[in-house]
Amino acid sequence: MVDTPLGKAADTGAADAAQKGSSYSPVRAHRRFKLAWTVKVVGHDAGGRRFVEVAPTLDVSLGGLSFISEFEVRRGEVLHTSLLDSMDSGFVLRSTARIVSVGNPDPNGGRRVGAQFIEGL
Repeated sequence: MVDTPLGKAADTGAADAAQKGSSYSPVRAHRRFKLAWTVKVVGHDAGGRRFVEVAPTLDVSLGGLSFISEFEVRRGEVLHTSLLDSMDSGFVLRSTARIVSVGNPDPNGGRRVGAQFIEGL
């Protein structure tokens, strides 16, 4: 667990390294934290149609976030995000982000989307 401005969170980099049986060595510019936040996302799907969705975050870092999206999106697309904390304090972080990874569709619906912050925060 690591202290964050809004409480304690799991450092997913260390957890991933531990599962693989290796010592933690940061390969990313920013540590990822599993935070149960909600993100409002505004963007365009693979067909160019505008969408707005509210989705759960999977992890968050100073450099970006990942979340589950119900929309088919493409790498390189720009999103406008509003990150809401889990304590209903009204704390919101707004940013512009670029999609850097899109996972395969999940059988339960949705797909994991990784986005890098390019403006804001």
